[in-house]
Amino acid sequence: IEPLSGPVDGGTLLIIRGRNLGRRFSDIVDGVHIGEISCTPVQENYIVSEQIVCRTSPADGELTGSVRVSVQEEGHSNQRFSFLLPEVYMINPDRGPRAGGTKVTINGTNLHIGTVVSVTINGSKDCTDLKRTRTWISCVMPALPEPGSALPICVQFEKKYCIGRNMTFSYRENPSIDGISPNTSYVSGGRRITVKGQRFTLAQSVHMEVAGSGKAQSVCVVESDTALICPSPAYLVSTVNVRFYINGIQYQEAATLSRDSSAFTLQYYSDPDFYRKEKLIKHHQGEPLTLVIEKLQDNLNLAPEEYKVMIGSFPCEIYVVKGKIHCAVNVSMESEERQLPVIVRVGKYNETIAMVQLGESEISIVVSIVVCVVLLLACAIALVVFCTKSRRAERYRQKTLLQMEEMEAQIRDEIRK
Repeated sequence: IEPLSGPVDGGTLLIIRGRNLGRRFSDIVDGVHIGEISCTPVQENYIVSEQIVCRTSPADGELTGSVRVSVQEEGHSNQRFSFLLPEVYMINPDRGPRAGGTKVTINGTNLHIGTVVSVTINGSKDCTDLKRTRTWISCVMPALPEPGSALPICVQFEKKYCIGRNMTFSYRENPSIDGISPNTSYVSGGRRITVKGQRFTLAQSVHMEVAGSGKAQSVCVVESDTALICPSPAYLVSTVNVRFYINGIQYQEAATLSRDSSAFTLQYYSDPDFYRKEKLIKHHQGEPLTLVIEKLQDNLNLAPEEYKVMIGSFPCEIYVVKGKIHCAVNVSMESEERQLPVIVRVGKYNETIAMVQLGESEISIVVSIVVCVVLLLACAIALVVFCTKSRRAERYRQKTLLQMEEMEAQIRDEIRK
């Protein structure tokens, strides 16, 4: 049987599949029940012996029972069908722009039951793209020509009675866009474009699209009710029209302003070009490092906060003076690698402009020198001691030889006598 549950008000189309379900429709026209509740077969959907589709009758309250089909003999389903009472508690969000597109979530219990469910606002407009589980229903709100407050929400199961009439949704004036800044970007994209306007907190999603010979999009972030941050998408060098999509709906200016979103334009230039004459920078570990990075003149008018410089994994503190980027690292750059790349990042663009070669720190050099001096002194002392002992040994040897010669002379004199 399918589905396994429906509202107590009835009206659910129940599909029953099996064998020997009658040779003709008249065999089962009064023979289908759920417990003691009758289920009226629908002739158009009947398949001889194999399938019955019936519409449930109202139940007195919540109950569960097996499906019984009587055709001379009686068959019972292994699965059980439940009559349940759906309830709704709240809707979130409870407001949105009148252009529509707001995705709302209705929370409650037993919201998965039945075959047909609908959500309408103000009794006339359907909420579309409906999805549901046991505890929530989500759908996308339609557009409304004029703003309206506290419009009633109706949730219907099997086209029966409305539930949740205490829930309301308010339509507000659409978000408005006054301008974008800056109006230039580099081809790699990623530049932070600030969009100024009003009522941006009504937006659940905002996309910026650039369109020229082709199209490219990026996802914007709502910073406040009056500001969006949109990273520029990558594009070719050209002047492009900029459009915005709020909650999936293309933004249009009010008619009184006599313009639409294509009035915003963005000029794409080549990526910025950074350089250093000295490509290999020798640096002793433990010392502070300051680099000066130059940039070729361009029309991007980059602000100092748009630059990011990394030496390996170490970030640089940046300040810009007369178009030159001064980069300072005030921490000890200790790394297993002996060479670290100097990378300049602007948005999604990055360029390696030099390498920093790490040498030993001054302390290490001083320690090495001290050790060498101590070793030399030790060697000198050892040499002096050795030389002194050698001279003493030589004098002792000569004295011994002299004594031996005198003894020999004495012995010769004694022999002659």
